[in-house]
Amino acid sequence: LKDNTLLVNGKTYHMNRHGFARTSNFRRIESAPDHAHFALRFNDDTLQQYPYKFEFQVVYQLKGRSLKVMYKVINLD
Repeated sequence: LKDNTLLVNGKTYHMNRHGFARTSNFRRIESAPDHAHFALRFNDDTLQQYPYKFEFQVVYQLKGRSLKVMYKVINLD
């Protein structure tokens, strides 16, 4: 974002470089020895930086000696 600023419908939102997900607490949805599934859902803090309701999910899966990472973004607005 230019100058870390997002303009939506005439309102300005400030978001630091690389966004807020990397410093947010994700909740564990499911885990097992070969996989883990986490989610970050919108909240009051995210809505101050990004005006949309969402859920961001990350799944880590071990396959042999490889790690597969899958991302899913759900628009809740």
